[in-house]
Amino acid sequence: MKLGEVVEGIGSIQLAGVDQPHERNFGRTEGQVIGLGVIASNVFARLGGCWWPIEITSLWTQKLALAFPTGWTMDALHKLMNFGASPVSVLPHVCVTAVAALGAGYVLSRKFRFQ
Repeated sequence: MKLGEVVEGIGSIQLAGVDQPHERNFGRTEGQVIGLGVIASNVFARLGGCWWPIEITSLWTQKLALAFPTGWTMDALHKLMNFGASPVSVLPHVCVTAVAALGAGYVLSRKFRFQ
């Protein structure tokens, strides 16, 4: 495993760790939280290129994928694994993923409900 893949994986895990408590905070019941999580995961996976290579879709869909953390992560992984890019070339992807994780963490800290 290459260093770039490890760094990008860590950024993705951090974002996922912030996203799940974030979903729990907006649901009133366990069923609402599960439904929100399933829908959000499927939408992010589809739009981010996790189900199929985003390169086979139209250009506007490829641009839309970069609006989601999954799009940045998959783009970085494709660059590293499929196209043999250097780890330095995916540093912007790692930075955007880290900023998204910090932003989601900030929103979560402001919206958190103690029970």
